[in-house]
Amino acid sequence: MWDIDVRGILLHPTEAKAWLTPGPQAYRLPGFTFTHPEDPFLPNQLEGAWFPGLQNVYGCLLYVMGHVAEWKDSKSRRARVVCVLGIREGCPTRGEWVDIGAVSSGSFAVSEHGGLVRRTLSGLAEGSDEPALQKPWRRRGWFAQAADWIERELPRLGYGPVTEIEQRRSAILRVHTEQEVFYFKAAEDPWNTREPVVADVLGTRYPCLIPRPVSIDASRHWMLTAEFGATLEDPERDEEMLVQVARAYGQMQLDSAAWIYDLAGTVSLDFDLNRLPSAMEEYARDSPVMEMLEPEEVSALQRHLPILHDCVQQLSDSPIPQTIVHGDLGPYNIAQRNGKPLIFDWGTAGISFPFFDIVELLHRVRLNPPSGDSQSQALRQRNLGEVRSRIRTAYLSVWTACAPLSELEKLWAGAELLGFVSMALHLPFPWFPRRVIRWIEDHV
Repeated sequence: MWDIDVRGILLHPTEAKAWLTPGPQAYRLPGFTFTHPEDPFLPNQLEGAWFPGLQNVYGCLLYVMGHVAEWKDSKSRRARVVCVLGIREGCPTRGEWVDIGAVSSGSFAVSEHGGLVRRTLSGLAEGSDEPALQKPWRRRGWFAQAADWIERELPRLGYGPVTEIEQRRSAILRVHTEQEVFYFKAAEDPWNTREPVVADVLGTRYPCLIPRPVSIDASRHWMLTAEFGATLEDPERDEEMLVQVARAYGQMQLDSAAWIYDLAGTVSLDFDLNRLPSAMEEYARDSPVMEMLEPEEVSALQRHLPILHDCVQQLSDSPIPQTIVHGDLGPYNIAQRNGKPLIFDWGTAGISFPFFDIVELLHRVRLNPPSGDSQSQALRQRNLGEVRSRIRTAYLSVWTACAPLSELEKLWAGAELLGFVSMALHLPFPWFPRRVIRWIEDHV
């Protein structure tokens, strides 16, 4: 079990003040600690688990504006998160409003918390681009603006009045109407502002595979989508659904080759094969991730760059066209409804070599054994290998329209390596460049 400590910096609706719990000698940030059975990866991804408890601590309805600190230690199985909060309704209890002067002169039970509160309130007072508050949902009043748009838009579309709006993540709201449930998303991160338009275009072309938003506000990067069921992370998922995903997704990609450059101004071109060599060199030279690696690992990655360049050339010369790529095709971004897969969360979409997405899917697939199953680790690994092999075979069968299977198998090797490179380029974690180094040392 993991122990996860959650603290909040609740902002005053109109003044540069934060709600704190006074003590005999020091202020405290309101919050609580709870246990969770699984590795949280990033603590802020558990908002659905801790947010109701945080509202109980404050005694009023809140919304999450952002996170200013996160920490996780796998050895001790402990994690911490400090978030910035706004008031939706009511007044907090068991504390007091404190301005930046009192914060600066006072002391905190946890000294780190004092610095976080000071920086947050300084950003409010000075109107600066404080990281905690620079995005729309990290500004006071954002929730009310989003709720107003939702409450006008859904009745206009014939879905009846909105009965409840609940926050699932900082930028994601779950919206209940008398007829059905919808999800609102504000795609304002630098890497996903295109998502509403991309989802609208793809959902129009491929409605059986990609859920089209019922409404978008392109200027504010907002979208409303009908709820579409459990994701393939669900322990009860059918492994056969992943094979179906691979085949349907490959067919969609193949079709997209004929028109995808019409979206060149909308989707990312960062991972276009023509740009990949320079992106790899810049990454190996300047990426902050390099500081997380050992010096010999950095040297190995830089030494292997010619091999990566050769793989890019091999894929560029192949008969497989560049297509739409999702950029984060994991089971958590695939749902199933009425026995059919639905692929969502297109904020990282781009144009690149199509196989990269399936490389990522295979990397992220984990088997979900039946309840009470006592399979050995060896058997589980063998079963996982079989599932991955079936997914890959189903996917490559689509591309026999472009090349013989024997040639596709040869291309797969280079695509697998560059797929890990692609993940390294857009995910700031050291295990992806290490995976690239290990793959080259195992296969070359």
